[in-house]
Amino acid sequence: MQNSTNQPLEIEVDITVDRHSIEEKWTINLAEEGIEVQKKAPTHPIAKLSLTRETLDNLRVGGLDLDTAIATEQIYISDSKIDLNDLKQYLPQIVNQINY
Repeated sequence: MQNSTNQPLEIEVDITVDRHSIEEKWTINLAEEGIEVQKKAPTHPIAKLSLTRETLDNLRVGGLDLDTAIATEQIYISDSKIDLNDLKQYLPQIVNQINY
């Protein structure tokens, strides 16, 4: 059971930025203080998003629950405002599964 202390969990996903129809590689880091979404290659103005509990309210996985979104490696961000509300409900379950 080797789990490094205080090391953020990384999930690599493909995020589709709806208004640009661009698929890009991002990394989601699940840390104690919040979620950090970082792009692998800085080709888009939004190169890094820091998501805390406050910004989690503005999050929604487009049409999918987070389980499905991560499983299919598809997370949708619509417009420049991040709109992923379901993430708030599913995040604790995901973290628990990863930390199992």
